[in-house]
Amino acid sequence: MASNFLPRTILFLLLFIVLRVIVNSEFAEFKCQEKASVCKNQKVEIICNSTLDFHQIELYLCNNMTDVGQLLFNMTTIGESDFQEGKQLKFKNQEVTLVIQNTQFSHRGLYRWRLLSKGSSIKYTRLNVSEPPMISKENGSLICQATVVKPGRRITWSNDLLPGQSEFTSHLDAKGLFKLSSSQPWNDSFDSNGPCCKVVDEKGSQVSCEICYTNSIMRKFSGASMNKHYGIYFPLIIVIFVLIIFVVIKC
Repeated sequence: MASNFLPRTILFLLLFIVLRVIVNSEFAEFKCQEKASVCKNQKVEIICNSTLDFHQIELYLCNNMTDVGQLLFNMTTIGESDFQEGKQLKFKNQEVTLVIQNTQFSHRGLYRWRLLSKGSSIKYTRLNVSEPPMISKENGSLICQATVVKPGRRITWSNDLLPGQSEFTSHLDAKGLFKLSSSQPWNDSFDSNGPCCKVVDEKGSQVSCEICYTNSIMRKFSGASMNKHYGIYFPLIIVIFVLIIFVVIKC
């Protein structure tokens, strides 16, 4: 019995070491947003996650996948970076977020993430920044207009429209840009629940941010009405104020 004890003990120790190596050899899995779209002047957040704690994060802005790119951030500790040209990196244990508060056209492009944990990975995120369409009420119609660079784009509405209810036009201007316009008949329900419009490509994928109609005209009328009532009572307020001053002086 004693002669078998030592080999068995050694065998169990070896099995224990092998199991520890297998457990400790688990590598992190990384996931980042592949695409993000935002309107100019709006806020955007791009998130990367890891199944294990991050050790280091490097973020680059590149021209393409073969380009090393410009280094934007290099962080090794949890926290928030300073803002650099409108961009900030928020570093948590298993999550990192690129925050752009006021997105401009200069922010669009291909972002390359170099993620280090137990293992490492390279991920890419394509950020698209677009000028929002313009929406307005004109001559009994609700009109959405947009300017795009590429042909084949069209405007879609969020409300259900029957065939022939909307009218779409597209033409090339002197600068080589495509001017898009889509209109639909005005409906009084739009005052409280206005539809939204956006630009899509040939496959129906969104290529611009979405804008919704809001009834700013009604708010202006409400403000004018309040000013009118205030103007009616203004002389009376002056008379009362003068009487109060007169009484105070007499006393």
